[in-house]
Amino acid sequence: MGGWLLEQGVVTLTSMIEVLKYYGPYGLLLVIWWLDARRFDAILKEHRAYMDELRMNYNNNVKLVEDYSCVAKDLKDLVVLNTQAMTNLTHDIRENQYCPQLRVHKQRVQVATEGKI
Repeated sequence: MGGWLLEQGVVTLTSMIEVLKYYGPYGLLLVIWWLDARRFDAILKEHRAYMDELRMNYNNNVKLVEDYSCVAKDLKDLVVLNTQAMTNLTHDIRENQYCPQLRVHKQRVQVATEGKI
């Protein structure tokens, strides 16, 4: 009867007294040790599951950082290409390359320096 109570996970004072009657103090000590080992194994299993979840989160974060790095590189390339296009557009506007009727005739302008006029 005491074994049935221990298998069900129910430990009461009466079951401890029965174990003490049948197996003595050393048997009671072994039963208490076994129950404590089971409790410790449950805690260890819970901790292991928590650590596995934490490891999975770290792996997901690494993947997220790698993906973000790829997106940032693509965005940098896009900004560089847009800057080049705007620079070319500004240059062409200043040089009047697209409208032959409004092209500015290039003339050399000398700028006077201080002291020389």
